[in-house]
Amino acid sequence: LSLLASFAVYILVSIASSKIGGIRLKDALSKFGFMYLPFVYLAFVRDVIVTYAIQGSPLVRYISEIMINYFNIFSIAFGALWSVYLGYKIMKLISSKNALPALVPHIVFMSLLVIYWSALVPGINLLKIVGL
Repeated sequence: LSLLASFAVYILVSIASSKIGGIRLKDALSKFGFMYLPFVYLAFVRDVIVTYAIQGSPLVRYISEIMINYFNIFSIAFGALWSVYLGYKIMKLISSKNALPALVPHIVFMSLLVIYWSALVPGINLLKIVGL
């Protein structure tokens, strides 16, 4: 259900970007998918490193929970920033007008993904970070 919801939101965000940027919807759907690869890749690498390489091994005795939490935050934040940068580069290639405004729907969606992943990762209390 979560996967279908994410895909539906991606389609809606791509429709908005195509209207703002003046590009074909087919191009928006196919090209903007690449934007999310760094975020997904770093989230996957974070999961493998933390779950298997650290917590599933004797290293768990030597690496503190605080270090793991910082690694979690770094990998999610760096992946999101890298994805937004890649989205900007993609938008500049496929749209000659309104490149930055057309990227805003994808930035909002990426921000929602960061909040969702941050809520899933142990040790990141996002509600405390934002003061809620």
